[in-house]
Amino acid sequence: MKHSSHAAAPLGLVTFGIVMIALPLRGPIVAITPVLDQVAADLGLGAGAAGLLGTLPVLAFAVASPLAALTTRRIGPEAATLLTFVGIFVSQLVRAIPTTATMFAGTVALGLSITLGNIVVPVVIQRDVPMNRVGAVTGMYTATMNTGSLLTALVTAPLAAALGWPLALASWSLLTAGCLAVWALPARRRAGTISPWRTARQAPEPHPAVVDPDGASVGVARPAPRRVTRLQVTWLLATAFSAQAFTYYAYTTWLPSYLVETAGLAATGAGALASSFQAWGVLGGLLVPVLFRWIGLSGTAAVLGGLWLVMSIGLILAPGLIALWLFLGGLAQAGGFVVVFSAVAMAARDSRETASMSALIQTFAYVVAASAGPVVGALREATGGWAVPLTALVAVTALFTATSLAAALRVRADLRRRMVGSPDA
Repeated sequence: MKHSSHAAAPLGLVTFGIVMIALPLRGPIVAITPVLDQVAADLGLGAGAAGLLGTLPVLAFAVASPLAALTTRRIGPEAATLLTFVGIFVSQLVRAIPTTATMFAGTVALGLSITLGNIVVPVVIQRDVPMNRVGAVTGMYTATMNTGSLLTALVTAPLAAALGWPLALASWSLLTAGCLAVWALPARRRAGTISPWRTARQAPEPHPAVVDPDGASVGVARPAPRRVTRLQVTWLLATAFSAQAFTYYAYTTWLPSYLVETAGLAATGAGALASSFQAWGVLGGLLVPVLFRWIGLSGTAAVLGGLWLVMSIGLILAPGLIALWLFLGGLAQAGGFVVVFSAVAMAARDSRETASMSALIQTFAYVVAASAGPVVGALREATGGWAVPLTALVAVTALFTATSLAAALRVRADLRRRMVGSPDA
């Protein structure tokens, strides 16, 4: 691709670049789950230490998001993307060395590398994607992450049976290397930085093709920078994403156990059925942007909150319809992500604000998400069943519904004020 200061990168190319970044952003975390028992046995890990291998990346998301935002601002999204790819590639190889020290070191490095990618993608979307396409591109991003998770969940165990778990884990570094190679194909080096996807927009030009969440076209000039900690929408989205992430990680951790205990499935069958929760997420990431265009951001938030609620209530009242509840929950878990980060792209007014807002939201949310598995497990152990944990998840999904809807309405009101030139909220 030929770069020019006068010609923007095509939206299709920008979207393709985002998809390449997204593919290795969740799969490496999920890859350890199918072989966790083998890893624990070979390395002599207890249950607590083994469980920490799944929790450490989420903790890294929480702890390192502010540093990732600072890094992205200092070196730029393109260089940060390159650093993300290299970090994921190297950390997967380190984690595959069969010692306790390298397993934990590689897992921590993996979490830090993915954290940087978590921050980079919303910045690129806000910077390079017209606002009337933000939902569609964010949906593609979410669907791709779910595809990566599903692929690793299904293939890692057979690979481990054939090659052993170290080579099975190491093999996923090839996917990362492939994504890096494809991402960099159209790149030209300028001042030592790879910039394959950057459009020609230069601050402080207005955001292109700005569209109100409910469909009205607006033209918005960039106002003075704001402190995101003072914006009500930041805290609404932080609360919504916390509820979303808590519910997602709770179900990801405990669905197989729930299915074994309530449906009488064998562990392998329970794992396969639970993986449909990830599979339907791929569809959700693609369908929700269509819903977004029909009924706007606020309507979509309300629908997805309803789907989350129906899943949790359905598991309590009609566990025999588990396939239906997993379908609805799969749509909700991907769609909720799309709603939150589409709202970030619409609420933020430049790349710096996007990075800061995204970092605060993710720090807050992933601290909460890291507690999901232990909290649900403790409730199950204390009560001897699933009714109380699932009731707690009903309350959490109700919180997501309320705060995501309130945030969407706030974004709409802010855009309308900007359209008529009112002061900042």
